[in-house]
Amino acid sequence: MKNIIKIVLAIAIFLGTCLVVPTISTDMGNMHYTLNNPQIASNNNDSTLIHKTSPQKNEIINLPVVNIPILMYHDVAPWTKFMTKLSKSLMVQPDEFNAQMDYLEKNNYTTITLKELNLVWEGKMVMPKNPIVLTFDDGDAGVYQYAYPILKKHNFKFVVFLITKFLRFNTNFYMKRSQVKEILNSGLCEAGSHTCDHINLQRASKDFAYYEISQSKKDIEKYLSFDATSFAYPGGRFSDEAIKDLKKNGYNIAVTTIYGFANENQNHLLLKRIRIDGREPISTFIAKLKGY
Repeated sequence: MKNIIKIVLAIAIFLGTCLVVPTISTDMGNMHYTLNNPQIASNNNDSTLIHKTSPQKNEIINLPVVNIPILMYHDVAPWTKFMTKLSKSLMVQPDEFNAQMDYLEKNNYTTITLKELNLVWEGKMVMPKNPIVLTFDDGDAGVYQYAYPILKKHNFKFVVFLITKFLRFNTNFYMKRSQVKEILNSGLCEAGSHTCDHINLQRASKDFAYYEISQSKKDIEKYLSFDATSFAYPGGRFSDEAIKDLKKNGYNIAVTTIYGFANENQNHLLLKRIRIDGREPISTFIAKLKGY
């Protein structure tokens, strides 16, 4: 009987060692990883381990990758009568958007900005439970009028990628400079660049592409007093030269339209996103979050 008990205890200890990933602290901050996190493990063909160096023992430690949904929105507003299918796909109606945010809150998702995500990956901030990033491309007027009140109600953080020429003059289709300043001052929003003119970076000349990347960052600093370190490729189009230009201009994170979850093993200037289509029901939204 004693031998049987010893065998059972040995198996239990072995299984416990395999299934538990310890919390690891570094001099740059605490990094918490656990196999109970549903965002760990991937169907994106990315490695499921990242390598961290322990500063105390100077040894390599394998940690599981945390997969993060970066949601891609454009506008939030009611549909009009003669909208095209494409326009509807880019515009989530306010009631539907509210239902999506309700789902995130009820299921304990934690919204973070891309600046915060970069701090996590640098080891300067703790990875929150169930992290998610909400991004809005273009800076459409509906983001301020319809999305922002809902996000504010939930105390959700978000990122707006601005076409910065619209910071210089007002238009009915895009947020006014004063509105962007208001959402930035709330402490919930991060401003990122979407170039000055929403250009195709694959077709633009090298000089013009560099100008659009560098000048849009300067515009955000000049008109909003905000240091933009994140970028969204217009139309999802990028090039090797554009990636180099982003590095030269101090961007540390850029997002694409490539579908999937983002994680630390990806090129941080080519992160994947999950597009939210305005025509899709809440059930599809939930399925996308679960990786289906």
